[in-house]
Amino acid sequence: MCSFDTKGSPGPPVEMSITKTSSALTIHWSEGDMGAAPVTGYVVEARPSDEGVWDSFIRLLPPASRSVSVPLERLRSGVSYEFRVIAVNRYGYGQPSAPSVALAAMSERPFYEEWWFLLVMALVGLILILVLVFTLLLHGHSTKYKACGTGLCFSYSTFKSFRCHNCADDVCPFIFILQTKRFQL
Repeated sequence: MCSFDTKGSPGPPVEMSITKTSSALTIHWSEGDMGAAPVTGYVVEARPSDEGVWDSFIRLLPPASRSVSVPLERLRSGVSYEFRVIAVNRYGYGQPSAPSVALAAMSERPFYEEWWFLLVMALVGLILILVLVFTLLLHGHSTKYKACGTGLCFSYSTFKSFRCHNCADDVCPFIFILQTKRFQL
């Protein structure tokens, strides 16, 4: 916290305001009374709503500064902050400006537009596709082959004739029975 010297130090900055974008807070002010010497810089103090104590947030901005941007990542998410600006000259710190309205340090973008959420969703989608492909490869059954209770495998071709894959020739007792009964597959 700063100590304020009233003899020769600058007056408080005026017209303090804050604008908020999706990624930063921008603090604006106008120069107040410069006191007995030119302003040599500005200090920005912040007060989090959960602490209540003013603390130096940005130390000694150049004297030509009339605004400063603060990335939201630098602030604790969900905590409201008030800001004030103090002018400095060779006689010391001036009186602080009136505090800004309290603003919550939260990104205005919904979570589903954040980069980390999009990355997680892409990875989940990739994993689901891979699981589906591997499931089809490992457990997929071809409609071309059917297992029977005898341990023999038969195929049904587009010519509507059966062929036994366990017998070397086309004469198989099971195939003969299937063909004479004229099963419709």
